Parts: sequence; C-alpha cells; structure tokens
Amino acid sequence: MQPVAVEIPAQYTRLARAYRNGELLVWRAPTKWASYAIGADTAEGVDDDGQHDFDCADVIDAETWQQVAHLHGMWDTQEYGLLLAELGTWYNTALLAIERNNHGSAVINAALHGANYPEMTTDAYGGLYYHVEWDEYREVEDRKAGWPTNVKTKYFALDGLATSVVQSSIHLRSRRTVEEMLTFVKLPGGKAGGEGRSHDDAVMSMAIADAVL
Repeated sequence: MQPVAVEIPAQYTRLARAYRNGELLVWRAPTKWASYAIGADTAEGVDDDGQHDFDCADVIDAETWQQVAHLHGMWDTQEYGLLLAELGTWYNTALLAIERNNHGSAVINAALHGANYPEMTTDAYGGLYYHVEWDEYREVEDRKAGWPTNVKTKYFALDGLATSVVQSSIHLRSRRTVEEMLTFVKLPGGKAGGEGRSHDDAVMSMAIADAVL
C-alpha cells in the first residue's frame, strides 16, 4: 500500500524534515480520539563489517492494529529521542515504547527530559512506556522506562508478532517491514536476526509495538 501525502503540523519541525527526506512514511494521519502505540528500535552502532544500524519506529492504531506510519533513518541519540517525542505527540500522545538496550537509555532520556514527553499512567492510554517485572529477590515490582530486549522479552515479542501476522490481527503497510520479515531467520547459538547482511530493525520495532499493544 502506497503512503499518502500529509501535512505535518508546523510545530513538529524535526518530523517535517524527516517526512521531506523520505525517512517518515505515513499511511494514515492521526485522527481525533484515536489511540496509538509506537514501537521504537534503537541502533546498536556499527557491526563487524562496518555496516551502520538504523533507527526504526512504527506507529500502530490501537483499535484496528493497522501500521499507520513508519520512521527509518540514522540519527544521534538526542535527535532520535526528540524526533520520537514529536511523532508520539502528533499521534495523540501515543504509548511510546523505546528499546532501552545499548544507546536506548540516552534516547529515552531525550524524549522524557529533553522533550518532556509524559510518562504512562494507569488511568489513560499513552505516554512513555514503562516496563514492569517482578523482582524475586527483593519481592517488589521493578519499573523502568523503555522496552528491555533480552532473551525472554525478545522471543516473547517475536512470537507475538508471528502470531499476529499468521492470524491477520496486525495489518502491515511498509514494504521494508515485510522484506525484513522475509529475511529474518534463526541464527547459531539460539539467536535470531537478519540473514547475512540483512537488517532487522523494522522487525524489532514492529515486534515491540505488537507486544505493548
């Protein structure tokens, strides 16, 4: 499905620049009263072959589960965090789940403190996502900003995304997302990722969005 032409509100200068540069694709602009979730994958830097990772984020309509926007490019952590905050604010202060691994903490800090993106609350849908796990040693809930990608959460998210795709619960619009899914394979050592030199950032951003939905 081809992206549509939209007018980015003037106050979102970073978002407008990304849109002009082709780094932001939009299939449906935000509509009043609608709720949205954003899964954001953060770049890990440069791999052993000198290939740069991409930052990637997907906006999903929380009611229809349609992929309505796709952000993909290379930014420093401060710029990416501010850009995500603009994207989330435009989409009705979406539930913004930013991967906190690697450089993710700096991205979260930029969105939360640099752009004053609100934290999620229990009485409203939206805000910066906080992940809660039970700490068995201290017997308390451990609540931290962002999505933690580890062995448990990665496969939970990937399995959930696979189920959503098979059951046609989630509706993909981005060619990049589909192409990366087709090259996403199991790797030696129980890992998973893009086959060969293929990237997997679009798969992970969609998996995070699917998980928080």
